Amino acid sequence: MGILPQLIQVFRGELSIVGSEMVSANSADPKLMIIPGITGLSQVSQSDTKDPRYYDQYYAMHYSIIFDLEILIKSIIKI
Repeated sequence: MGILPQLIQVFRGELSIVGSEMVSANSADPKLMIIPGITGLSQVSQSDTKDPRYYDQYYAMHYSIIFDLEILIKSIIKI
C-alpha cells in the first residue's frame, strides 16, 4: 500500500502511525484492541522467530508515548 492512502487513513482515524499489526476483535481484554499502524513493534524487532501476535500483545500491554517514539525512531533508522 502506498504512503499517501495510509496517511489519509491516519487523518481519518482508521490507522495509526505506530500501532499493532493486527486487530483482535475476539480479545476478551479491551486493552489488546489497538488501532493498527503503519509501523509497529513487530516490524522493528530483531527476532523473526516470534509470532507477530506476541509483539502486538507486548505493545498493547506496554503502550506509552515514549514507546511509540522509540518504535518510530527505530522504523526511520531501519529504512
